[in-house]
Amino acid sequence: MHILRRSVLLRLLVMAGFVPALYGCEGQSDPAPPAPPVVEVTAYTVESTQVPVIEELNGRVVAAVTAEIRPQIGGIVRKRLFTEGSEVKAGQVLYEIDPTSAQITVSGAQATLASANVALASAKAKTTRYRELVRIEAVSRESAEEAEAAYKQASLAVVSAEAALKAANISLAYANVTSPIDGRIGRSSVSHLYSGT
Repeated sequence: MHILRRSVLLRLLVMAGFVPALYGCEGQSDPAPPAPPVVEVTAYTVESTQVPVIEELNGRVVAAVTAEIRPQIGGIVRKRLFTEGSEVKAGQVLYEIDPTSAQITVSGAQATLASANVALASAKAKTTRYRELVRIEAVSRESAEEAEAAYKQASLAVVSAEAALKAANISLAYANVTSPIDGRIGRSSVSHLYSGT
């Protein structure tokens, strides 16, 4: 019982010590807090508008039509007749290839055609004579048939020589390399040009 009174008494003393302290704090008045600063407010009028959507994308430009320029005949390139990166027109001459070899081929084909025409004229005259000689039985029918066959062969030789001359002239024309289309020409793969005569 003595112990219980002592702890109750101790509690009362502790509480009694806080009460004056609480009363002491209540009696003092704190200074008023400073007024908050004035806040500036910006007002906007919201309107509904259409905003274009712009996207930037990486890409490459590719030509709609391209043409690779290649010579149709062999030979030495004598001249380049364009500036790299410039605009060219269809049919414009771009390169000039040395035409000496093609000209020799044309000359040979012309000589072959002339020879074939002479042989044809001779075979035709012989055939005409043999036809008349067969009527009067001065030559055998077999000889006349051989003359007819030689005439047909000479005619075919002329056709062949004409075709060869036409091919030689086409090759000679290919000595001038032209552009097949209009457009912008790129870099040339020809680095050294023939400067001889």
